Amino acid sequence: MTYQEAKSVVGTYVRLIVESHRGPTTERVHVFNIGMAPRLGPCLFTDHGEIRLDKVLRFEAIRQNAA
Repeated sequence: MTYQEAKSVVGTYVRLIVESHRGPTTERVHVFNIGMAPRLGPCLFTDHGEIRLDKVLRFEAIRQNAA
C-alpha cells in the first residue's frame, strides 16, 4: 500500500489483506490515521493497532449501513 492509497482510507472501515509470518491474513479495521511509528516506519493507525504499509497486500473499503 502506498502513502497516497493510505490517505484515501483515513476515517473509514476497510478490509485489509496483510502479509504475516503465517501467510496472508484478512482484517476488518477502522483507520484513524497514518504516520510514522518508531522502528516500524509508515503505518496505518487502526482500532487493531499499527499496521505497516509495506505489509498490506490489498485493501477494500467497507460500506457502513445506515442505522
